[in-house]
Amino acid sequence: QIDYATTNTYQEHDTSSTTLSVSWLHYDEPRKTAETQERLNMSESMPTPFECYLNAWRRYVDFNGRSRRREYWFFVLFNVLISIGLGIIDGIFRLGNIEMGVGLLSSLYGLAVLLPSLGYAVRRCHDIGRSGLWLLLLVIPFLGPLIILVFMLMDSEPGSNDFGPNPKGEEAVEEV
Repeated sequence: QIDYATTNTYQEHDTSSTTLSVSWLHYDEPRKTAETQERLNMSESMPTPFECYLNAWRRYVDFNGRSRRREYWFFVLFNVLISIGLGIIDGIFRLGNIEMGVGLLSSLYGLAVLLPSLGYAVRRCHDIGRSGLWLLLLVIPFLGPLIILVFMLMDSEPGSNDFGPNPKGEEAVEEV
């Protein structure tokens, strides 16, 4: 709910006798209701997308605890974007074996991100109440990766579980 305080209009005449009109809207401070304040408090505890990516590097060999679905998917998004960028650089500078589609920078990044990805995936499994050993399903062609994808899309298990407290807080707040 935003109060529209005033609208100022500035008009300027140019040499071709047309009028340029620019308007500014001035907003008063929005009223903070209990619901608005609750949303603000919730957003303060949520890491930004880039912080989600950095958290993987800070906890790159931490296979304990739980990670939220939002954190995991932002990490995946940044990995895809970085991999695409490195693939383009590999192609431009002809780094690696282009015929096989293996670039030097892309390969090095893939190796570097292996442990952080595994750590996030294990913590994500913990968040839905499953052991990280479920990731061994990835060795089963087609069906295994599909099952893991479904696991990674599932919402957090409410409350605490065997792997720690809910990263969303005691009350499982619905993610938007």
